[in-house]
Amino acid sequence: MKKFLFNKKIYILLLIILIIYIDYFSKILILKNFKINQKKIILSNFNIFYVQNHGLMFEIFSKKNIFQNNYLYKIYIIFTCIIIYKIYYFFKMNKINIYTFIFLFSGAIGNFIDRIKYKFVIDFIDFHYKNIHFPIFNLSDISIILGVIFFFKKNNFL
Repeated sequence: MKKFLFNKKIYILLLIILIIYIDYFSKILILKNFKINQKKIILSNFNIFYVQNHGLMFEIFSKKNIFQNNYLYKIYIIFTCIIIYKIYYFFKMNKINIYTFIFLFSGAIGNFIDRIKYKFVIDFIDFHYKNIHFPIFNLSDISIILGVIFFFKKNNFL
């Protein structure tokens, strides 16, 4: 039984590292190959469009540059830690809760690395329908959304 628990922890850690690495690598590719606000059309409804997000996920509050205040960084860290703590310690670690934890934690860490290193988050995924553009996002944001979906599915909200 202990061998299974050890393997489960290694599996969780490897998945977290993999998600963070893929997110980080994609952002480095954007930084090296794009200028700010540069766009490359990939498909008729999908672009790579490099923006610097100074706000929250999906550019919420991005115009206000709320993270220039160091207190907000601390609040962000505390809030992220509380969410991770609650998921990890208060939920039974069944399969869905493990994936909830993995995706939420990886996404939060991926964007947090950007905030520490660059003082903004690198966003570049731009989906649109005709002239309606959805907020630009990154792979960490996708990871967070997957974590939220797993959470809602587990709690029968979906």
